[in-house]
Amino acid sequence: MLDIGLFELITVAVIALLVVGPERMPYLVRTVISWIQRIKRFIGSVQQDIERDIQAEDIRQMMHQPRPSGGQNITETVKDTIETTKDTIDTIKHSTSIKP
Repeated sequence: MLDIGLFELITVAVIALLVVGPERMPYLVRTVISWIQRIKRFIGSVQQDIERDIQAEDIRQMMHQPRPSGGQNITETVKDTIETTKDTIDTIKHSTSIKP
């Protein structure tokens, strides 16, 4: 990171005050703070995007890896669960339907 000490900050502030003048200094400070906030938000957004991409890649890898027990991978397990659930729903529908 940047290694900026108190002396450097005071020097920059004094030079900015001399160059810009005391009447425009508050506007300059607000503008600089606004830029810093935008940069922080942008960096936070990029970090979130990178974390989401990493998590998505981890999930994709997990889905295609076989389980340690030598069984099915996650995708096949989910498909089997969906089929079993559909069969159960069909059975419930047929058993609860009123026959004329």
